[in-house]
Amino acid sequence: MMFVTGTFETIFPLWTQSRFTWGPMEVGYSMTYIGLIVTLVQATVVGKIVPILGEARVIRLTFFGYAIGLLIMAQSPSWIIMMLGLTLAASCGAAFGTATSSFVSKVAGDKEKGFVLGVYQSSSWLGRISGPLAAGAVFGLLGVNAPLYLGVLVLIPCIIVITIVAKKLDAQNQLP
Repeated sequence: MMFVTGTFETIFPLWTQSRFTWGPMEVGYSMTYIGLIVTLVQATVVGKIVPILGEARVIRLTFFGYAIGLLIMAQSPSWIIMMLGLTLAASCGAAFGTATSSFVSKVAGDKEKGFVLGVYQSSSWLGRISGPLAAGAVFGLLGVNAPLYLGVLVLIPCIIVITIVAKKLDAQNQLP
């Protein structure tokens, strides 16, 4: 997910300029809006839905929702519709981070918890490094919406993997 988030956040100013002729002011307002959405979701929503659905389902839903948000943004005829997709993506990104940290810490054994969380954090940052590189390349080579479609393509195997992992853990009665 951090690859996809890094891809989107990096390209967002260029993308909105190309799609909606936005400048720094509109991008700044949007980034503030994203920050508010993330804060609101993490503070009020995640703690209520994780006990009901479980971390694995929340993670799967966030992958799916983020992909839908990217598709809405890529296909949006207006900035108003784009903001709906942005709201969905930001909400799912917020829930993902919290649910995934909880999931990883619960699945890891007591002796390897620190190591596993360290690997998780390191891989997240690798996504934050490689995502912007990919975004710039596909934006320049394939077009303005290509980074958003790339994000969707990356999220599809993520949905499959978390589904397989959750089923395997559930079969072993180890699903948190």
